[in-house]
Amino acid sequence: MDLRAALKQTELGVIPVDWEVKQIGDLKPFVTSGSRAWATFYSEHGSPFIRITNLSRDCIYLDLQDLRFVNIAKNETEATRTALQDGDVLISITADIGIIGYVSPKLPKPAYINQHIALVRFDPGRTSSKFVSYFLATGQPQSLFRMLTDSGAKAGMNLTTVQHVLLALPPTIAEQHAIAETLSDVDALIESLERLIAKKCDVKQGAMHDLLAGKKRLAGFSGEWEVKPLGDLFSFSGGLSASRDQLSTEGFCYLHYGDIHMSKKTSVDVRSEFQDIPKLDIPLNQVPTVSLLNDGDVVFVDASEDDEGTSKHVVIVNPTRVPFISGLHTIVAKSRTDGLDHQYRRHCFQTSAVKSQFSFFAVGTKVSGISKTNIAKITLPVPPVPEQTAIAAILSEMDAEIAVLETRIAKARALKQGMMRELLTGRIRLGSAPSHIAPFSVQRNTGAAANRPHNLHINEAVVIAVLAKRFGSTRFPLGRFRRTKLSYLLHRRVERMVDGYLKKAAGPYNPRIRYGGAEKIAIKNGYVLEHRNGKYDGFLAGRNIAEAERYFEKWYGSDVLRWLEQFRHKKNNELEVLTTIDLAREDLRREGKVVTFDNVKEVIRKHPEWEAKLDRDVFSDRSINLAIRSCENLFAADGDDH
Repeated sequence: MDLRAALKQTELGVIPVDWEVKQIGDLKPFVTSGSRAWATFYSEHGSPFIRITNLSRDCIYLDLQDLRFVNIAKNETEATRTALQDGDVLISITADIGIIGYVSPKLPKPAYINQHIALVRFDPGRTSSKFVSYFLATGQPQSLFRMLTDSGAKAGMNLTTVQHVLLALPPTIAEQHAIAETLSDVDALIESLERLIAKKCDVKQGAMHDLLAGKKRLAGFSGEWEVKPLGDLFSFSGGLSASRDQLSTEGFCYLHYGDIHMSKKTSVDVRSEFQDIPKLDIPLNQVPTVSLLNDGDVVFVDASEDDEGTSKHVVIVNPTRVPFISGLHTIVAKSRTDGLDHQYRRHCFQTSAVKSQFSFFAVGTKVSGISKTNIAKITLPVPPVPEQTAIAAILSEMDAEIAVLETRIAKARALKQGMMRELLTGRIRLGSAPSHIAPFSVQRNTGAAANRPHNLHINEAVVIAVLAKRFGSTRFPLGRFRRTKLSYLLHRRVERMVDGYLKKAAGPYNPRIRYGGAEKIAIKNGYVLEHRNGKYDGFLAGRNIAEAERYFEKWYGSDVLRWLEQFRHKKNNELEVLTTIDLAREDLRREGKVVTFDNVKEVIRKHPEWEAKLDRDVFSDRSINLAIRSCENLFAADGDDH
């Protein structure tokens, strides 16, 4: 069956046939903005006053860290008109147009907005304002906002333009709520990780304050510390000044002071931070030895426009094989002695006592700078090397914990972006209940299941059961990894498209299948049973497998199972390559791009969870080419154009 039977093309792209495209004004909301007359009400304390800086492109919820306040009587005209209520949608309408905010109960009331923000208040019985906020924050709406921003240096939106903004709306407010709450759950996870990271950073700061100043000693260490000037520990030299004409895409990595200064970290590892910096196209023999960086060298910025700029540095740890050259406005510190442990250097410059010395010696007003002579005067508490090593190990372990959390939050953000793309375009449908119990509702498009709406969790419970019977055994029960890949291929074969599969490290993965209830339903209904044989665990067919098979036959027929037999003896790695390449092809096709070897590799390279695949032997160029051809053959019979 043609997909156009379930989808339609609109001004906002392809959406389900039962969704509607409406202008904001069609929904009869209250729309206003703040006025310019607030200056007389500014106060150190009072009611929150929301500005564009309190909106974020990363999240619809307001950033309340840097609040300003106004002191105004509630019955004042401006207060009455612009007082915020829970559920209000906020849109920036000047300068950086289209940043979306959603007013939640976390914002203390009364609260007000300035003239750079539009307020849109919907009838909560007709429209989910949280859904609207998420919708406006992604995809096509943001591209339209960018067009307005690009229209001129003084680009702006008036309230009439705001009312003309287009929305794609599911047919029921229940579905709108379900989508909004699902995305809100992911935002809550991200927020909890951010709080945990902040807490870990505070703990590390406290540990550094105690350990790096000798206020708290580790067990087994005693004796006095020495206080040494940096001039006793390092020799200092300037970086290499290079012209723009000497910068290239090939040659030696040129570490410009801006690369260091723009980093959000105080101690930066060249390996992880500076892989895409400009190269210097000059003979190596023309580079002074002191400007070539080695493991353990410390690089300081000698000029900055902020207070801490001169204390930022880079510790060169296991640099890449391509030499790094320190550039203009940098000071290179090379060890004079073995009295400072390399890993200890990553932390010892981060204390407030050391930073205050940098600030003391810095000169200048708008741009502050520090000389090599003055850096040499800065003193550092220096414990014996074994104690340095022990302290560095503790602080590095804390850094590792924070890095793990940062990886988790990056994955959560990527998951959210994937869910927004799928849910806010209707490619995945949700029911009306909250997301943690809501079933997906998908429209099957081909085969015996055409035009039959399923509860996705029940549907996938049946799929799990039939795959477990077909491909599982007591010796090798059907594991989750293999079942996920087979399920992907099944849906791809029958429906020509797959809903809900995200780009995860192990390949295409639909988290809702595992965590949304399908596995629990399959077990509860007796369709499958869990089984372990040594190191192998997974599912086998259960006592009620016949019931699951009847549903499967009704929805899918038996041909797809015969088609899946060709993958019975494929290794898990082979299935991962095949499904990964196919999902990359689908991405290219949705974007209107040609499916070529280079384009497929680019899709993989650009995704943070997939990039590492290209370093594995199973994702060699030959394997990728073979997988592309295999996908063309596997799905061509179903009308897949290539």
